[in-house]
Amino acid sequence: MAAVFANKSFTINDWRVDPELNRLSRAAEVVKIDPQNMKVLELLASRPGEVISQSEIEQIAWPGVIVTPNSVYQSIAQLRRALGDDRSQPRYIETI
Repeated sequence: MAAVFANKSFTINDWRVDPELNRLSRAAEVVKIDPQNMKVLELLASRPGEVISQSEIEQIAWPGVIVTPNSVYQSIAQLRRALGDDRSQPRYIETI
């Protein structure tokens, strides 16, 4: 998965994403995120508008590791908090 962006910075709307630094920033706001959550964010950002299954997220973000569905739910919740996203009116991450 890391090869998708090859640790290069990219943007999601008004956010700048720096995978190497595990950091999101916009204007003067800087938010550090967990490296595992960065993998999930990179995956989602690499396929905008596509539906990505929970099992695919597990396989790509946690390769070779057995995780529970809660791992994906928690990662998505933490990313929403970091981005200031609202589950009921999502701007960045929509779950189906």
